[in-house]
Amino acid sequence: MGIPPQLITNFLHKQAVKDLKGLNQNNRAAIRLRAIASAKTEGVNVVAKVFGVTTNTIRSWVKAYAKDGLSGLDYKPGRGRKGKLQDEHLQAIRGWVDKNCNMTIAEIVDRIKEKYGIETSKSAVHRVLQKLDLSYITPRPIHYKQDKRKSPEFKKNLKNKMEENPEKLFFFFDEARFGTHSNIGHGWFQKGSRTRVKVKLGFKYFYVYSAVNMSSGQDFSLIMPRVNTHAMNAYLKALSETLGDKQAVVVMDCAGWHTSKKLVLPQNIEIMLLPPYSPELNPVEKFWQYLKSKTIRNKIYKSLGGLEIAVSSILAKLKPQEIAITCSINHCLT
Repeated sequence: MGIPPQLITNFLHKQAVKDLKGLNQNNRAAIRLRAIASAKTEGVNVVAKVFGVTTNTIRSWVKAYAKDGLSGLDYKPGRGRKGKLQDEHLQAIRGWVDKNCNMTIAEIVDRIKEKYGIETSKSAVHRVLQKLDLSYITPRPIHYKQDKRKSPEFKKNLKNKMEENPEKLFFFFDEARFGTHSNIGHGWFQKGSRTRVKVKLGFKYFYVYSAVNMSSGQDFSLIMPRVNTHAMNAYLKALSETLGDKQAVVVMDCAGWHTSKKLVLPQNIEIMLLPPYSPELNPVEKFWQYLKSKTIRNKIYKSLGGLEIAVSSILAKLKPQEIAITCSINHCLT
């Protein structure tokens, strides 16, 4: 039997179909609107079985939609048992976490019992933390000497410079140390046991100098024995020769050998310095993470030469698209 015509009119049915197009199909209101639209033609009994509700529920949805529109289909709290933790407790939990971000859920449970005499579960506290839009994550480190005002200023200047010089190539540059000292990280291992990975203590290392063009994904990398002004001059000379007639702006940090008076700057290269203590503004940092995950994580090398071959091989195989995705520049422009 269908819903009586006086309950759901043709106008209401058309409105339901129209509203349904503008909603996420997994939305609560969208699910109820589909039931209302179907009930007009298929019958309330059939629709109730398909949606797993009673016929009275379908009718109540129709009446609520006819009276209040989409808002009538929103979730309304029932009259069941109230939770143990009320707004007062939620605000207290928020205050505790703001003061000590290292608190565990078990410690919060104990604090609630101690302060309010309420016994609650870890899962209940976890739901409260989610309700407060809190997540247990690793924060991004920021140097304590960093001047927060410098970051927006740098982003603005970089964006303006790129817009004013469309003919120039923009590179981000950095150096990273690679050595025979083992690096342990995530990997796929057999369940049920703590996998052991061989490690090696080593104090031999070399440096990779890399400039990455974020637009094209092209990189220019050289392996150097150390970081100093002489090595930097050699790198800039090689980069300049590779550029040929093209002009480039190379963005880099304020390391001593980047600002040395003895630095020889080729005519087709301009240096733009990052704000002090702001490595997060250099996308090449992500390039190092990616490169090290492919070469030294959970691996050991018998010699520095073996590691150098591995790094060179990965650098030679990297595709521009792969680099462009890894080293997105978006966060440096917004």
